[in-house]
Amino acid sequence: MASKIKTVFIDIDGTLTDNFHIHVKGWKAIVNFLGGNISDEFFEQLHGANTETAIKMIASKCNCVLSDNDLKFLVNMKNLIRNYEINKLDSSNLFDGVIPFLVSLQKEDIRIVCCSITTAYELLLTNLGIISYFTDFVCGSEMKVLKSVSPSCFINYIEQNNLSQSECIVIDDDIDVINNLKNHSKINYVRAGARGICHDNSIPCILDFKKVNLETLNAIATSTLASHTSHRNTKTSQRTCLNT
Repeated sequence: MASKIKTVFIDIDGTLTDNFHIHVKGWKAIVNFLGGNISDEFFEQLHGANTETAIKMIASKCNCVLSDNDLKFLVNMKNLIRNYEINKLDSSNLFDGVIPFLVSLQKEDIRIVCCSITTAYELLLTNLGIISYFTDFVCGSEMKVLKSVSPSCFINYIEQNNLSQSECIVIDDDIDVINNLKNHSKINYVRAGARGICHDNSIPCILDFKKVNLETLNAIATSTLASHTSHRNTKTSQRTCLNT
């Protein structure tokens, strides 16, 4: 039986590896530089934000006004810390089962697209030892609109490559990304990774990559198709949480 899924979009941070601590380390350095005092709970609000946005939020919390030059300096500081910490990573920092999962997709000739807001995606994927599994990249500056704001980065890629939304699936840990896909596209979706605990009955979840393969993704696609249809009919979908 032919696979329904032909293309898989995969996020990195929080989805394939739990590297949030790297960003927190950089943000804390900026707080110290600005002379502020911010609790760790605040940093949770920065999840999914790009570097400039996160720094502006930190500066506001520290009651600091930044010039353009100040912002550039702090972005460079954050990136230097991030890159230094990324260079400490290796494949052992991946979630269990990620490499076998990517291998299984590659064997089925599935297009695997990295879709991440980080500009350090090449460094990150190289250190994690998985860059060779990806067919294409929609990352960093190529993402004109944040995927947490709009699914346009996925839709544009699909249209440019003559793909079908219904034959694509997005794997991401960010609930805002998932909800945008659910409400504003026909693209299949599944929440996974460090934040992949389902609290919405209509959102499928991957709780463990070790048992996930193309057959699993096709099953998810069937469930999200029903969810898309149900959403258009303003009905509540039945939860499909794949405890795999």
